[in-house]
Amino acid sequence: MLKANALFIVIIVSLVIGIFCSSLILVSYFQRLQVQKDQLIKKLDLNANSAINILLSGSDIFSYGEEKTMDLYGNDIDSVTIKKMLWGIFEIGSVNSFSKNFQKWKSIIYGYKLDDRKCAIYLPDQNSPLSLGGSTFINGDCYLPESGVKRAYIEGQAFSFANLIQGTIKKSK
Repeated sequence: MLKANALFIVIIVSLVIGIFCSSLILVSYFQRLQVQKDQLIKKLDLNANSAINILLSGSDIFSYGEEKTMDLYGNDIDSVTIKKMLWGIFEIGSVNSFSKNFQKWKSIIYGYKLDDRKCAIYLPDQNSPLSLGGSTFINGDCYLPESGVKRAYIEGQAFSFANLIQGTIKKSK
């Protein structure tokens, strides 16, 4: 004969087994979502790297200060926004790859080789000369504005060397 509480024990055991099985299904579901999210983030990272390669290719489709959105592979899935700016002699590239609610930002600073020799200083031509004072010493080729370089008093100290620049002076653009 069965005791009266046997049915109660069977119900409790089946309830525990059901909770365990449903929790396994739930963990599997969330793990699958995490894997898909990780794959999407890797894809966005690859898209950002591809957009940086396009930016570094030297193509003239990007003008300075303008933000341009483009589809990388023509499938309306891989979209990036590229912005190119000037920062002195260097250029700054900012890339945003996005898909649905996810996005990946990358920024780089890059420049181009001026010539075969080393450049000590480069100043863009903004109609003002380079002023040197104190014990400032510049050794190497210099790209300076058309107004050139002059001696100056900075904090009460005059320029202390005979030559302003030890090297050649070239005009900057």
